[in-house]
Amino acid sequence: IEEKENQLKELRHQYFTASTRKEKLKLQKQDKQLRKEIADLLKADGWSSKVAEQIVSYDPYDQNQSCGWFDPEWMFGIIVPPTSLSEKKVPPTSLPELNSGFDIIIGNPPYIQLQKEGGKLAKAYEKQGYKTFERTGDIYSLFYEKGIQLLKSKGILTYITSNKWMRAGYGKSTRQFFLQYNPKKLIDLGSGIFESATVDTNILLIQKAPNQNQLQAVDLSKSKNIEQLNHLHYHTLKNLSAESWTISSDIEQRIKAKIEAKGKPLKEWDIQINYGIKTGYNEAFIIDGKKRAELIAQDPRSAEIIKPLLRGRDIKRYHAEWQDLWLIATFPALKLNIDDYPAVRDYLKSFGKKLHQTGEEFIDENGQKQKTRKKTGNKWFETQDQIAYYQEFEKEKIVFQEMVQFSSFLYDEFDKYFCLDTGRIITGTKLKFLVAILNSKLFFYAVKNFYGGGGLGETGVRMKHTFFQEFYIPEETPEITDLVTQILALKSEGKDTSELEKQIDQLVYQLYDLTEEEIAFIENSFK
Repeated sequence: IEEKENQLKELRHQYFTASTRKEKLKLQKQDKQLRKEIADLLKADGWSSKVAEQIVSYDPYDQNQSCGWFDPEWMFGIIVPPTSLSEKKVPPTSLPELNSGFDIIIGNPPYIQLQKEGGKLAKAYEKQGYKTFERTGDIYSLFYEKGIQLLKSKGILTYITSNKWMRAGYGKSTRQFFLQYNPKKLIDLGSGIFESATVDTNILLIQKAPNQNQLQAVDLSKSKNIEQLNHLHYHTLKNLSAESWTISSDIEQRIKAKIEAKGKPLKEWDIQINYGIKTGYNEAFIIDGKKRAELIAQDPRSAEIIKPLLRGRDIKRYHAEWQDLWLIATFPALKLNIDDYPAVRDYLKSFGKKLHQTGEEFIDENGQKQKTRKKTGNKWFETQDQIAYYQEFEKEKIVFQEMVQFSSFLYDEFDKYFCLDTGRIITGTKLKFLVAILNSKLFFYAVKNFYGGGGLGETGVRMKHTFFQEFYIPEETPEITDLVTQILALKSEGKDTSELEKQIDQLVYQLYDLTEEEIAFIENSFK
């Protein structure tokens, strides 16, 4: 077998130096015959037919062929350096510099969340020794790690991937991994570069060498100027850490430093942030005012478990645009006896098997195939989630939605709105002051550029609380709180509050000691 393998290596060396098409075709034919002979010898030596056939079927001359397996030594004559991903200890002397890893690795790895399909991929990779592994992460992080493993010393890897690793929580281990090597160039492309792709992307070029702390980075997510990549103005990012990586100019770095010099991060404030409600079947659990009146007329006790409801689209800046929608709040945590509410019970029963929480398929009265709600241990009439914190919805609170084009935090003290899972709620202390900060231009700018997981399209932001909890907030100032009180009063009368909101923006800038130049820079970002 070794003799045949050596013959194959020599033949491929001849092919590399062959000067005519006729000579190349002749060597290709000999290569195929040698691979067949090696496969036969492997079978005779006890190897499985499957492995032997995989080896013989690999054709290095077919540029359109893909393989379901990878072996750098067999395919390319490359011996992979030992890493923490392998238990094998290969003596350094057996790794000649010329073939101890690849010089360059270029790729567009797949983007697949490891927690999809019940965590199928997470279960497959969690014990494989990857430093970049996170159950909530994405498989492209593992491709980064595997790619760098395959490089020789001072080799270069460059991938185009989703840019979420730069700031998302699951990307922390990936960022920490990159710090062990030498990131050289980073281009954040954002969205819209590729017509067929919806994901925001970036390109990272990293060297398998000690970190020089001189990453050259440029943000194209706003300008989309990709015509002359070699002539772009790059910013040097120094002192990177496992925390969020933000591509910013000198003025942006000054703004971020000023924010983080004031007060304490939101996560250390006396507040609680909770998710909205998943019913599992909105068609049944969300009703309008007319249906609510009918149910209460049939049984006055129905009012006890019917609550005013906001969808994400109903959540506006400082106030709600409530559409007279109501939630049948049969939360499992309430441990209700549905027979105590006969009108609601009979109404929910009209939806038949659709409310059953078994995940099973069934044929409805029209002969159409249907599926019941997600399988849980809850009763048929109950909402999907336990909502053990249901009492928080009836407290003074801030309500907000995640996918926004601008900050949309409303203050709710008296209406006691519940909200769907497209919204979130904040309860705790000093909420009037907080809602002013959260609705300010500075906050939105900072989340989008420093603390978020990347923008949504041209102007949007995912206002995820695990992102913006890193934003620093100083102590409450009565002047700002008083302005919020005035705004709420005017909003209740349907009046315009834009001038008062501008006053709050200016006061917030002052809180963080921003200069006129820095304020103008932020204001221009909204034009």
